[in-house]
Amino acid sequence: MSICAKRTIPIGGRPSAAWGPAISGQTVDLDGAIGSAGAISQTFATEPGATYEVTYWLAGNYASGPAVKTGTVTAGGASQAISFDTTGKSATNMGYEKKTLTFVADGSGESTLAFASSNNSGYGPVISNVSVTKVQPAPIPAIDPVIASTSAAAAMGAGSFFLIRRRRKANEASM
Repeated sequence: MSICAKRTIPIGGRPSAAWGPAISGQTVDLDGAIGSAGAISQTFATEPGATYEVTYWLAGNYASGPAVKTGTVTAGGASQAISFDTTGKSATNMGYEKKTLTFVADGSGESTLAFASSNNSGYGPVISNVSVTKVQPAPIPAIDPVIASTSAAAAMGAGSFFLIRRRRKANEASM
C-alpha cells in the first residue's frame, strides 16, 4: 500500500506538533502549503461487492483562517463533504469529531480512500485515527429458479440419454 499526497502534508500538525491525535498515533493537516489545498490517498485490497466503513476523527488547524475548514472524503465511489469549525479550538482542545463513510467495493479488487482539503490557506482540516472495516461481505448471487430448473431438467435428460444408449449397447453386445 502506498500513500500519495497532492502536496507535502505535515504529519503531526502545523505550525508545530503541539496538538495531539484524537486517540493515538498521528494527525494530518490536509492543507499542504499556503495557496494550495492538499490531499492524501491510499489504495488497498477490497472484496468486490462487500460493504466497508471508513472511520476517522476530524478537527481543524485553528492557527489561522478561515475558521471553518472544508474538504471531501471519497472511497469506492462514495463521497462526503467534510466541514469543521475551529472557533474556540486550541492545541489542548482540538474538538475532534468522529465521522464515518460507508461504501461498496467495486469489482476491481481494490479501492482508494482519499481525503482532500478545499481550503488553500495552509491551515486546513485535520484528520486522525483513520480506519477501514469490512462491515458486510459481498452478497451471494441469487440462483434464478427458471435457469436452475431448466439446467436440472437438461442434466436429467442428458443422463437418461446416456443410460438408454448404454443399455442399447449392452443389449447389442449380448446378441
